[in-house]
Amino acid sequence: MATAERTSTVPERQWLYRRTKWLYSGTMTEVDALALQNRISAFVRAFGLHQPDRTPCGEVVPVSEVHAMAELANDGALTQTELMGRLRLEKSTVSRLVGQLIGRGWVRRGKRPGDARLVWLELTEAGRAAAGQLAAARAARFAALLDNIPTEQRPAVVDALALLVQAAAGPVAVPVGVGAADLDQRAFPAGTPS
Repeated sequence: MATAERTSTVPERQWLYRRTKWLYSGTMTEVDALALQNRISAFVRAFGLHQPDRTPCGEVVPVSEVHAMAELANDGALTQTELMGRLRLEKSTVSRLVGQLIGRGWVRRGKRPGDARLVWLELTEAGRAAAGQLAAARAARFAALLDNIPTEQRPAVVDALALLVQAAAGPVAVPVGVGAADLDQRAFPAGTPS
C-alpha cells in the first residue's frame, strides 16, 4: 500500500515542482496561492471531501444532506431560507436537498402557530437518530485525524483552519475578535453530525 501511495503522488509532486518553478517568475502571492491551492486539494482528497455521496467518516450520505441535518440538529426548526443562507446554497439546490431529506424520512415541513406564511423544517425522530449516528462517526473520524497530528501542533492547525474559514467566508461570516475556540463551538457544537 505504501508503494501505491508513493507512486500516485510522484506525478503530482513533479507537476507542482514545475508549476512552482514557472511561477517564480511571477509574484510571491502567485506562488503562495498555488501552494495553498495544492495543499487544500490534497487535503480534500485525503480526507474524502471529494466524494459527494459519502461523508469523510465513511457514511453513505451526501455531504450536503449531513450539513443540512447538522444545522437542524444544532438549532432546531429553520425556514428553508435560513437553511439556504447557512449552507450557502442556491434556492433550487436547497429545495432538492430538503426533498431528499423528506424522502428519507429525516425531515418534515410544518407551520408554526401564529404565522401560517412560513414553512419550517425540522428533524423527525428518525432524523435525530441519523444525526446522532453521524455525530458518532464524525467524532471517531476527527479523533483519528487528531491522533496523526503532534500534540504541540494541534492548536496551530485549529487556528489555521479558523483563519482559512474566515478568509473563505469573508469578513461578514466571522466577526472580528472571534477566536478559533468560538468558531469551533459555532461550527461544530458537541453532538453535531458529520
